[in-house]
Amino acid sequence: MIIFGCSAGFQSTRALAVYVVSMIVGASFSASLATVPEVTPSFFVRTVVIIGVIVLFVLRARLEAQAALITRNELLSNEVSERREIEAMLRESEARYRHLVDHAHDVIYRVDSQGRFTYINPEALRIFGYTEEEAIGKHFTEAIREDRRRRSLVFYVRQLQERISSTYLEFPAVIRDGSTFWLGQNVQLILDGDQVLGFEAVARDITERKRAEAQIQELSKDLHQRAIALETANEELEATNVQLAQLSEYKSEFLANMSHELRTPLVGMLLLSDILADNKEKTLTDEQVNFANLISSGGRNLASIIDDILDLSKVEAGKITLQPENVSLLSLIENNKRQFEPVAEKKSIEFRFEKKGRIPQYITTDVLRVEQILRNLLSNAFKFTESGSVTITVGKPGAGVEFSQTSLSRQRTVALSVMDTGIGIPEKKQQLIFEAFRQVDGSTTRKYGGTGLGLSISARLAQLLGGELQVESEEGKGSTFTLYLPYEIETATSDDMVRVEALDSASQPRSSSDGELSLKPAPTDPSAEFIPDDRAAAERASKIRDENLNGIKILLADDDSRITFGLSMTLKQKGAEVVVAENGVVAIEALASEDDFDLVLMDIMMPVMDGYEAMREIRRLDRWADVPIIVVTAKAMAEDRQKCIDAGATDYISKPIDVDKLLLLIRTCLQK
Repeated sequence: MIIFGCSAGFQSTRALAVYVVSMIVGASFSASLATVPEVTPSFFVRTVVIIGVIVLFVLRARLEAQAALITRNELLSNEVSERREIEAMLRESEARYRHLVDHAHDVIYRVDSQGRFTYINPEALRIFGYTEEEAIGKHFTEAIREDRRRRSLVFYVRQLQERISSTYLEFPAVIRDGSTFWLGQNVQLILDGDQVLGFEAVARDITERKRAEAQIQELSKDLHQRAIALETANEELEATNVQLAQLSEYKSEFLANMSHELRTPLVGMLLLSDILADNKEKTLTDEQVNFANLISSGGRNLASIIDDILDLSKVEAGKITLQPENVSLLSLIENNKRQFEPVAEKKSIEFRFEKKGRIPQYITTDVLRVEQILRNLLSNAFKFTESGSVTITVGKPGAGVEFSQTSLSRQRTVALSVMDTGIGIPEKKQQLIFEAFRQVDGSTTRKYGGTGLGLSISARLAQLLGGELQVESEEGKGSTFTLYLPYEIETATSDDMVRVEALDSASQPRSSSDGELSLKPAPTDPSAEFIPDDRAAAERASKIRDENLNGIKILLADDDSRITFGLSMTLKQKGAEVVVAENGVVAIEALASEDDFDLVLMDIMMPVMDGYEAMREIRRLDRWADVPIIVVTAKAMAEDRQKCIDAGATDYISKPIDVDKLLLLIRTCLQK
C-alpha cells in the first residue's frame, strides 16, 4: 500500500523501478535483521519505513533535478531557434538595406569619428567619379568646394560636440573633374551610448532647385527694381498731375482774368453803341446809326467768342451741368425754325421742316444744350449756303447708321438733322471740323468767318447728352449734320463724363422764378456762331422794353467809368435815379448816409474793397439786410455765381450786359 501510495509522486517508470528495487533491498535487510534475537518486530517495521521514506525523498529529488534539466534544455533549444531566426531576419534585412542603399539614386555615405569615408554607395561613386578603393579613407571635406569647406566642417563639429542627432546642410560639392553641383543632405549621428562613432548622410542633387531659386531671386530682384521704377514713375506721374492741376488752375485763372479784362471794355462799348443806335435825340444820321449798330453787333459777336472759349474750357474740364427735363420735339424744332426764318428770308434761302416716321412726342434731355447744338448747326448751314435750301428733319435713325456711343440703341434714339445745299466738306476733312479752332481751310475762314469752336462744342455736348453728332457731306453739294439723342439721358456718376457742379448763369442760360436769367447777349446776326439765349426771358424782356423805372433809386458800385457812364445813362433813360460808387467802401458810405435805395448793382473786381466783402458788410447792416443786390461782373467762370450768392447777392448777371435782361432782372428783384 505504501508502495502504491508513493508511486503517484514518481514521474517515470524508471524511477518507480528504482523505488521497488530499493524496497526489496530494504526488505532483505530487514529480514536479515529479523534473525537477530535482539531486534523486535516493531523495530524491524520502523526501520523498513524509515529506509523507504529516505529512498523516496532521494529519488524524488533526483527526479526533480532531472525534470528541471530537461526543461532548461528545452528552453535553450527554443532560444537557439529564435536566435537563429532573428539572425536570419537581420541578415535578410541588412541585405535588403544594402540593396536599397547600393541601388538608391541618392548619395549615401558613412564616415567615422575622424570624418573619413567608411562607406560610399555606388550612386555617390558614379556622381563623384571615384572608385570605392579611391574614396574609402578620404576626408569628407574633400568632396566640398574649397570656399565652403571651413563652414561645413564647423557645422559638423558643432553637431558632434552638441550631440545633435539630425541636421540638414546644403553645399556645393566637387566631383573628380573639378566641376561642382549642389547637394542637400540630412546627417544622422552614429552613437554607441555616449560615444560618437561617426555619422551617415543621405544627400540629393539640388542643382536644378538652386538654379530655379537663383532665377526666382533674380526675378524677385528684377520685380523689386521694377516696383521701385514703378513707384518712381507713379511719383513722377503724381508730380505731373500736380503740375497739370496747377496748369489747369492757371488756365482757369487766366480765362477768368481774360474774360474779365475783355468783358469790361465791351460793356462800355456796347452800352454806348446801343445809346447811339437808339438815337433818341434824333441827332445822328441813318449812316451814323448804322455805324453804331455795326459796333454793337461786332461787340456782341466778340462776347459770343468769349463765351464759346469759356464753354469749351468747361466741357474739356467736365464741368458742364446737365438739367434733364421733358422736351417736346416738335416745339423744339419750331422754336429754332422761327428764330432763323428772318435769316432765310434775308438770304432768299428756302427753309423747311420735315417729320419722318413715328417719333416720340417727348424726350428727356437738357433742352438748352440741345438748342445750343441745333443753333450752331443752323448757324453754320446758313453761313455756308449761298442759295438753295436748309432743312430741319426729325425722325428715327436710318438702317445703315452705326453708333460709337454705347448708350444709343436704334429703337430708343431720335435723329435731328440739319441739311443744307451749301459748299459741302471734302470727305478727308469731315472729322477735322470737330476739332477746336479748325476749319476746312484758310480761305473758308477768310470768306465766312468764325472761330471753329461751334462744331467742337456741339460734338462734345452731344456726347454729354448721351448721344453723338455725325456728318455726311459732299463737296459742292451740301452737308447734313445729324444729332442722335437717346429718349432719356442716363444719370451721370462720379466717373462719367458729366460732372454736376454749380455753374454761373453765363454758361447756363435759363430763366427761373428766382430771377436767374440767361446772361448771353442775343446776337444781332443769328448766322454768327453763338451760345443759345433764353426765349422766355427774351419775350418777357420785350414786354417791358418801353416800361420805365420811375421812382426807383439804384446804387451802382463799379470802378470803370465807361461802364458807370453807359449804364447810368441807360437806367436814367428808363426813369431811375442812379448813384455811382467807385468801390465797396464808397458804396457802404452811400448806404449809411442815404436810406432810400431800392436796389444795388454791385461789381466784383474793385479797388479798396471788392464786391464780395462789400456785400458781406451790407448784409451785416440790419437796415439793408433785405435790399436786392444784383452782381454785375465780368467774372463769368463756373464758381463765380455761387460765390456771389454766398456773399449775399440776390442774383447775378455777367458782362457784357444785355440791357433788356438787366431791366427784367431788376423788376423781378423789386417785385420780390
